[in-house]
Amino acid sequence: MRKYLIIGLIVIQAITLVAFFGYQEYKIRTAEYTVKLKTVPVDPVDMMRGHYAVVQYEISTLSEEKYNFWNDVTRGSKLKKGDCVYVELIKKGNLAKAAYFTKKLPIGKLVIKGEIAKVEKKHISDIDPETKEDYGYNQLIYSIKYDIEKIFISEAKAKQVEWANKPYLVTVKVNSGGEAKAMAIEEIK
Repeated sequence: MRKYLIIGLIVIQAITLVAFFGYQEYKIRTAEYTVKLKTVPVDPVDMMRGHYAVVQYEISTLSEEKYNFWNDVTRGSKLKKGDCVYVELIKKGNLAKAAYFTKKLPIGKLVIKGEIAKVEKKHISDIDPETKEDYGYNQLIYSIKYDIEKIFISEAKAKQVEWANKPYLVTVKVNSGGEAKAMAIEEIK
């Protein structure tokens, strides 16, 4: 009897794992949108999964000017590290660019879900040429992680991306909830 109980528990665990990963894959395979994002690359190795390129996207660093706090439930609230945000993407040619970002999921928009990784204050100078006075202002800059920064590719391709010192295009599948998966990386032609 004990033997059947152990086998039953193992089968239940296996079914749970298959169902979980199957559901995650289903969400991405049935995603409504496919977009291309421009990158800035770096390259490490994962001992379990092999070679991959770590990339940063143009949409990974956004200024507070792009923060649409009017769309948020907590209007005027400050964003902090760890906050979940949704970046609305606008397709321009074959690229997607950030229009704005918000804490509330916009309905019916092409958005990608991210998390605030860092918030820093940057001074934007505006120096008067005659008086040499700085009439600049401070602006908040948000670093956002999207969980698509690792792209698993062959070792040769990973080295090529690492040493290229130029941007690439990454094809990304995005579902209506903003969840995304990097599908492919290619050189900009």
